[in-house]
Amino acid sequence: ENQVPGKAIVIHIDHVGALPLFTHCPIILTEVPGNLDFLGMGLSHAWSAPKEDPNQIAGAIRVWAGDFSAQRAKNHRETAQARFGQAACFGAIVSVYGLD
Repeated sequence: ENQVPGKAIVIHIDHVGALPLFTHCPIILTEVPGNLDFLGMGLSHAWSAPKEDPNQIAGAIRVWAGDFSAQRAKNHRETAQARFGQAACFGAIVSVYGLD
């Protein structure tokens, strides 16, 4: 399984794409349009902070750091596959044309 070793994390202060989901990286996002969609997916390792608020972003980093030792199961990869994988995106088209 492709996992990023150690304490890798993605901190995004702008809109984030789906790539961090496929790596199981924890993510800290600012609360801007687009990122709010990711925060609503029920990701196991996602934290947020208001945009342009360094103290709140630092607080989210502290929460992540405190959570790291819990070694909770991650669901990012499964969530990404279910929402953005080939079957989710093209499954209906494939079945209409009998390609499955």
